[in-house]
Amino acid sequence: MIGDLAWWKYVALAAFFGAAIGVVLRLFMRDVIAWLDLWVLPARHLKKCGVRRRAHGQR
Repeated sequence: MIGDLAWWKYVALAAFFGAAIGVVLRLFMRDVIAWLDLWVLPARHLKKCGVRRRAHGQR
């Protein structure tokens, strides 16, 4: 009987971790998109203007 009931614990754990990873990935992707908006787009704009990025990576 214990062997029969063990599988649903793994199913519940898999569902829980899947949901947690999904939430973390969604937050992470939102941060990545914001980071791209803040750094990559101005960098492309600065490169177009011929200005070098010196202060990057010093934050």
